[in-house]
This record gives sequence, C-alpha cells and structure tokens, in this order.
Amino acid sequence: MNETQQQPQNPNLSLSHIIGDKFAASSGILQPTVRKCCQNEYNIYEELLLNESNGMEDYTAPLWQKKTWKVPHGLCGPLASSKDDNQLTRFYEALQHTLYETGLPETIDLTGVSKKQSCDQVTIGILSSPVECMSNLLAGGELCPGDMLLIMSDTWCSKQTSPILPNKYSLYVHQAVTFYEGGYSFLERYDPPRRVTYFVNYFTDACTGGVCCEGEKLEKGLDCPMSSSLKLNQIVDDKLYTRILLGKAGVGYPVTLAFRYKAIGSYENENEISNITVVRIDDGACHSASKNLVRNAISKFITENKNSAYNKLVVKPSGVSWYGSKCVSFHNKMDVDGITAAVQNVFEHLQEGDSVLVEEYIQFEQPKHQNHDIGKYNVRIRSNVVRNSSGNSQTTQITCGIGISDQPINGDNTIPHSLELLLKKFGFSDIQIREIRQDIALQSEKCMAAIIQSEAGLSEEKRGEVGAQTDLIGIDLILKKTEEAKYEVVVLEINSHDCMINCQIYEFINRNKLHEAAADLVETMIARSNAFLIKGKTLLVIGVGDFSKWFAFEEANRHGVNVVLVDTDFDNSMPSVPVFVEHDLSNLKNIEKIASDIIRKLHSKKIYPDGCISFWEDYAPIAAAICEKLKLVGSNFRAATIAKNKFLTHQILSKRMGDIPHFPRTYLYSSKTHQIDSDADIQKAVSEKTISLPAVLKLLYGSSAVGVHLVKTEEECKQYFNEIQEKLDMHGVGLGFGSSMMLTNFIAGSEHDVDLIIFNRKLVAAFVSDNGPTRVPDFTETVAVMPSTLDEESKSQLITTAYQCCLEIGLENGVFNIELMMTKTGPKLLEINARMGGYYLRDWILQCYGVDILLSAMMISFGIRPHIRAKKPTRSIVGVMCLPSEHGDILSDREVLKRLKEKQDNGSIRFSKFDFPIANIAAIGPDATTAMKALIDLCDTFRISTPSYNVEKMLSFVPS
Repeated sequence: MNETQQQPQNPNLSLSHIIGDKFAASSGILQPTVRKCCQNEYNIYEELLLNESNGMEDYTAPLWQKKTWKVPHGLCGPLASSKDDNQLTRFYEALQHTLYETGLPETIDLTGVSKKQSCDQVTIGILSSPVECMSNLLAGGELCPGDMLLIMSDTWCSKQTSPILPNKYSLYVHQAVTFYEGGYSFLERYDPPRRVTYFVNYFTDACTGGVCCEGEKLEKGLDCPMSSSLKLNQIVDDKLYTRILLGKAGVGYPVTLAFRYKAIGSYENENEISNITVVRIDDGACHSASKNLVRNAISKFITENKNSAYNKLVVKPSGVSWYGSKCVSFHNKMDVDGITAAVQNVFEHLQEGDSVLVEEYIQFEQPKHQNHDIGKYNVRIRSNVVRNSSGNSQTTQITCGIGISDQPINGDNTIPHSLELLLKKFGFSDIQIREIRQDIALQSEKCMAAIIQSEAGLSEEKRGEVGAQTDLIGIDLILKKTEEAKYEVVVLEINSHDCMINCQIYEFINRNKLHEAAADLVETMIARSNAFLIKGKTLLVIGVGDFSKWFAFEEANRHGVNVVLVDTDFDNSMPSVPVFVEHDLSNLKNIEKIASDIIRKLHSKKIYPDGCISFWEDYAPIAAAICEKLKLVGSNFRAATIAKNKFLTHQILSKRMGDIPHFPRTYLYSSKTHQIDSDADIQKAVSEKTISLPAVLKLLYGSSAVGVHLVKTEEECKQYFNEIQEKLDMHGVGLGFGSSMMLTNFIAGSEHDVDLIIFNRKLVAAFVSDNGPTRVPDFTETVAVMPSTLDEESKSQLITTAYQCCLEIGLENGVFNIELMMTKTGPKLLEINARMGGYYLRDWILQCYGVDILLSAMMISFGIRPHIRAKKPTRSIVGVMCLPSEHGDILSDREVLKRLKEKQDNGSIRFSKFDFPIANIAAIGPDATTAMKALIDLCDTFRISTPSYNVEKMLSFVPS
C-alpha cells in the first residue's frame, strides 16, 4: 500500500473533533448543518465512518449520498403515538431513494383525505421496509394497481375479530404506501380501513436480523392467506430438512454430515436418505462427550469419502437465523482438527433445533477447451421458484454470482449476472446453455414441488397460521461437472419468502427484465386473495342448464361459495347444491314478474344473496332483473333484454352514428335486419330491398345456431319460416321468449368468438378464437382454434368491436361472449351473448391463457374487481365439434371414450361432452399448425373425419 492509500492514524477519532458538534440527526442520517468549504480526505473518511455507526446499515441503505427527503406530516399514521418514529422515517426515505435513483416517480402524500374502499377488494399487504420487496411492489402496481400496499409500521394496522373464522382475526390497514401502474406510489389513508386479503410479513427476527420483529405478534391468528409463516420459515430454512426432501424428490445436493443440536424429534427417514449422515448432539456444545462425538463423526466421514473427487469441505450452520454465509468456512478435506474446531465454533452460536453441516465443496468447472483460471473462480446460482396461481411450481428467474473460490459467495458480495452471461464468460456453447437452463428450471421446480407436497399434510398448528403456505423460495445451487462432461444441478440450500433482493437488483440493472421475477408471485397473491374474498359468499344461480354447464356448480363448491339454485324442478342427476328453490322458468314472457316472485321466495326463506348470475342463455335476463332489483353487481335488465333480442341489438347499434374520439362509429359494426313474424314481413323485406338475397333467417331469441338457415329465394324463406313455427320445440334456445325471427344479409368472411371480462365499464381481459367454416345451410359450428391465428391488428379490431358493442347496449359488468365476422371492411357483429361463453371456451381459455372466466364471472357478481394478466399463450388448441348424426355411434363406444379420457389425462387433448353438439375433441400443440396436424391424425384414428365430415378440409384456413 502506498502513502496515498494509507488509512488515517486514528480511525476512531470522533467527527466532532474534526469539524465541530453542529450536526443534525435527521431520520437516522447524520448531516452537518455547517460544512467547511474544503475538506481533506481525512475529514471525509471520518464523516463516512460516523455515518455508518447508527446500527442499521446491514438492513437499510445509509443514504448519505442524498439530502433528506421531505417526510409527510402524517407518516406515523392515525394509530401511532405523537413521538417521531426514526425507523419509519428512515424506511420512507429509503423508498424515495430507490424510486429517485431508478427513475420512478417519488411517493405523493394523499393522507390529507381518507380514501373510501370496498371491503370486498383485493388488498395485498407487505409489512416490510422497502429494501426487500421493491420487485413485488412494482409488479403489484402493474398487475393489481391500487391494491399492492407497503406497510412500513405495525402501527399502520389493526386486528379485529374475523367475520368468517371463529377464534381468528382479520388484519386491517389504516395507512399504506400504495403502488400503481408506471411505478407511481401514494401514501394513502383508509376510512374505513382495508381488510388484508394476502399478508407478507418481513418484520421478523429471521428476515431482519433482529432489527424489526413487530410482525411476529401481528401475524398470529390471522384469517387471511399468507406468504409463509414463522413456523414454515423454520422448516424451509432448515438446510438439513430440505435436503431430506430433495433426496426423496431425486434432486442433487452435496454429500453431507449433519450435526443436529438439541433436536426435538426426528425427521422422517433422516437416516435413510443417501449422502446424508445425521448425528444428534443433545449435550452442550462444549461438553467433552459432544467434542469426542463430533471429532469421531468427522473422522469417519472423511475416511468414508477420502477417495471422492472433491478436496475441500465446507462447514456451515443450518437454521432460520443463518443466511448470507454467516459462520461459513472452507477446509482441506483431511484437516480433521480444523474441521472439528470450526464445527465447535458454530455450536457456540446455535439455537436449539439448529444444525451444523459438513459438506463436500463443489468447484464450478469450465468446459475442457477453456483452461485459463481453472479453480480460481467459483459461482453460485440463484433460482427463484413460486407456487403459481394454479398451485404448481414455476421457475421465474435465474441469477448468478461469480466470486473467488477460497471465500463464500452470496448475493451480498457478487454482482448479479444472468445465467446466459455467466456461462458465456466461461465458454459454454449456446446449446449447453439452453440445456443447463432447462435442467435448472426442472430441478428447481422439483424442489418447490417437494415443499408443496410436504406442506399438504401439515396441520394448521404446524403451518403456523390457517392461511400460511410457502409461495416463494430462492434456491442456491451450483453446477457439478460429471465424468461424462455433462453438468448436473446440485442444490446448496433453500431460502424462504424474503429471497427476492438479488432479483430486484438484477432487474433494476436490466430494466427490460423488470417484473420478471415477481409477476407470477403477485398473480398467486391475487389468486389466493380472490379465493379468500369469495369464500362463504352466497351466489344465486338462475337455471341449471344442461350438463355442459354443471362444472360451474362444482367449481363454486370447490371455492367455498354457497350456491342457491333456482329452477323449474330438481332431479337427482343435477349437480348437488346447498339450497334449491323451485320456480317455473318455462314461460319467459314476463321477466320482471318472474324476478319479483323469486325474490319474494328467497326472502321468505331468509336468503339474501351476495351475487346473482346465470350461465344459461335464456335465463340471463332474469338474473339481470334480480341484480337490478337487489342492487347487486351484474348486467342491468335493459342491457340483457337488448342482448337477448338480436334484432333489437342491431337496430340500436345501427343508430349509434355519433363521433367517438377513441373508437370508430358504432353503426359500422351492425348489419341490416328485418323482424319476421309472418310471410308478409318476408315479402316486405325483400320487395323493399331492405335485405338482399341470399340472406340468413334466424330466431330472434335463438342460441347455439338453432333455427339459423341460409335462404336463397323469397319462397324458400317463407317455407323455412313456417316449418320453424310448426316444428321447433327445443329447451334453452330462446323459444320461451317467442318464436319471432329476423332476416339479415349474408356476411362473407371468417367467424370469430371474443370473450370479454368487463368490470365497471372497464375492459379487464379479452380472448379471441377462430371458428372454421360452418355447415351451410344451417351454420352449425365445425372447428375452432385458440388463440386466434389472425394478425395482431385484426385481433385488436375484433376486441374493440366486441367491447364497444357491449358498452353501447349497456353491458357494463360481467363475462360476455360476442360472435363476430371479420369481413373485407372490418368486423361485423353477429350477436352478443350476455353471459359467459359456453361449450369448450372456459376450458380452452384456462389452458391457453391461465385465466378462469368462471371465477371472474363469480367475482364480478359479488362486486369484486378481477385482476388478470393474460399470459402470452405458449400453446394452441385446435378442436372439432362432434355431431349426433355423424359421431353418435362412435362416441357411444366405451372403448373409444376410455382411450379419449386417457389422452386427456396425459394432457395431449381436451375432450368435452355436451348435449348438442354432443362433444368437442381438441388437440394441443406449441402452435396452431402442430395442433392442427395432431387433430387431423386424431380424427383419422377415431373415425371422426368422414367423407361427409372432412376435418382436414374444415381446417384448411389454419396456416400450414
């Protein structure tokens, strides 16, 4: 070290001896009120030393680089004492510091006016300083704007007796920093306070190193879903226990000798898992018997592994308080004395139930052609895995650190790299990198799956809280080179839910990756919040429909929703429901009276629903009328009535000719129509040239294409009209409203379905699918593809058309299905179904986009806003409708049904049965072309494709 690099002679000299005592201690950040014009290096060094002396630098950044931010007057919150809270102030300034330096807007104080919130609203509360959870907060601001809350003090919360679970408590937030889209955040105050629907607690001894422990008391006895718990933390952060789980799951880990210190009970199969030897130490760490036991166990372990490839051993502690490489040391494999002393040293710091691990040291090796610096560097790879919204394990992000081989490597002493950048630095090929990434993701997901499985059998007492489960883990791992020059994944340890800090640092460096690690986790938070919000609600369902709708009742039951079913009669083949109310729904001429009568029956039974819905086309207006009378959220009666009447829908839309600054004029989507109640109406429509032939004749209130027919002449039109009036008698196709028909121009183009989720007039999500050519002259559906194969601009036109038409007729809340034609001039409306799409649509949307439109429909009926991130589809589904006339015999064959079920169980197809048509068989592939080819093969195998029902020809519109 040269002279200019030498440190001052007296590094402990106080700053007051250098530049005086006039310092302001503001928010824990010491700053001189009077600063000399010039300071030498000695002055600056001493000032920095004192700035690091207030005891929290290991937990929150010192922030000496920036002047103190203005702290809002109401920061301490409505429940806090009047004294200044230095810790809270420090957290607030740390948040502003992060926002400022990452180019995001600083927090705006809105506490001057209390905000009114619905109690039935997603509220994700994270009790934490901002340091650990910025990635979660920002992702939440995008996915559930206004519902992701940073709670920086337990005084911002209160607990009240749970309204849903006995002997439990609901957590309410009175004040929080709330995040919105674009990184905007606001300090908000709530009156009444918001009920937390998902809780994340980082104010624990383990998460903060003992700095903030207020959350430990706060989480006790909560009724809401939680990310982990104190007890689950102790399980997941136990390196020995998780290695036993990994052994069962077939995931690699280092050869390990484990000393369990004053353990209570034994792990299941702890002495039967390969490459793990467990020794119990029940006496004090310094007891002579314990010393001998430790030494003898280490000697035996070394002897048994003396011929192994590794030449070093690692000593590390295991337990909830051990993180960041604390007390980790490396030793020569044959150094019995040094290893024994290191183990004894760790014992001095252990708590009961902790362990000390002695394990093989794994050196990251480069490919053979890269020989420079071999052994000088080592790496640690961090894989973050979530329990996704479907309850499965999913790897979200992989980051890496590179360090010197002779010292521990962790997130605190490395700069985060992507896996690709790290492996390229060490000479790996693109093919190797791709294979390694896939294997890391696979092995990581096995780790989470093992934890999910182990928690499935835990009692509430062992989980810690009724809503606690592990939703996030961070896995530290390394790549071990095998004799075949391949690389296997070796897991070093698993960390619990406060493991996102490295990911957020990586994402702030690489802004194109922002939200990558946290988005799926936030989706899980939202999904669990949704389940919590709807559990115990009472849902009034009008009409059971045919068996193709019965899944809705099963799902409602699974979510803990109490269904009250109203229908004409009940038989034992119908799905089980808690309450059945009998009411004649056969005559639908007076909807308002039917609705009033149903309400009277409900009230006489003291039934007061939280929501009302119908999944059956004919009963949507009844549900809308009941919603309107009971002031429930849903379609209004006027809008549902218009939607049910196809002629009225087009007539209203055709009148919407005014300017709209953000959309085309609505009349452009409508078609010329003429209501037909007699032969004279047909003659008038044709003679006045309102309608040009050939044209389409359809039922005014029809559904499922029943009664739709292409007519080429006036006489043919009259003949078909009279046949329909005399012969058609079919439940659920609109005849309860009347048998009037409409004549409309034939529209040339491709047919598409758009399924919309709308809440309070706002478009939440939209899904476009393609329908193949219908069977003329009756327009029955044949094949379909999801997602649509159209270009993005055409899909956007269809979505805008569907949304605009719904709003124009007054559909503002619900899940709706809109049928459209894409013509040369743009989209044209066929019809609006004021209910959730039927047949296969719910299943396909769930498979393609991960969105459950049934859950969204139920939530909206309860007045709960759905937060949805429709993922970019990674698969395509191509399906064909099966008709009684063509496939009745085939699909009544038990052997065929058995084989189809087997294919569905292995995930290669989707098979749905209906009343009419009788079924849909669909193939799944990575793209539409692959799925199409698989479906053609499937249809040939099962004789679905025939000369009169040529599936390959029907699918000719799919890009090949």
